[in-house]
Amino acid sequence: MTSYLDKGSPPPADVEYLGFDFVEFWVSNAAQAASYYVSRFGFEPLAWKALETGERELASYIVKQGEIIYCFTSALNPNNEDLEVFLARHGDGVRDVAMTVKDCRATFDFTVGNGAVPVKKPTILEDADGRAVVATIKAGFGDTVHTFVERQNYKGPFLPGYASLEADDPLIRTTPSPGLAFIDHCVSNNGDQEMENVVK
Repeated sequence: MTSYLDKGSPPPADVEYLGFDFVEFWVSNAAQAASYYVSRFGFEPLAWKALETGERELASYIVKQGEIIYCFTSALNPNNEDLEVFLARHGDGVRDVAMTVKDCRATFDFTVGNGAVPVKKPTILEDADGRAVVATIKAGFGDTVHTFVERQNYKGPFLPGYASLEADDPLIRTTPSPGLAFIDHCVSNNGDQEMENVVK
């Protein structure tokens, strides 16, 4: 049985969660989804990656409001099995709840050492604006994953490989921002009697 008093041994000092980094939605049309959040919810275009920036497999559009960053991703190749299966199963939905961490490698090793299932080992991303380290684990429920993001003085708009997106959309000027500041928390719903397995 889960105890609310026994939290186990504390993680090492270099394993530190600093906050939500971004939430990635896998969608059938990334440009359209991002445009909707800009025109209806007051988000601003931030960055993108697609054929025009040299990406061959996925199109991703990043929007921001306050400290909230949403990434909308769709397939450029119709034979992308991962996205195809996800969309058939869920429709447009959250794929990745990414977290900013102090040390990506240490966090990945700590979580995998405690039972997390690895998806992508720590990988260094670099471009002219600097570097970042990312790694991904399964979230422990459904098809959701968690990416750990460590930015090492990165100066670009989002992550290495993304170009700045400065769209002159007239709707940005006509839709007032609702003033969303940050993501307080995310919730996953689990079936009856399944929560303890997810926590473990």
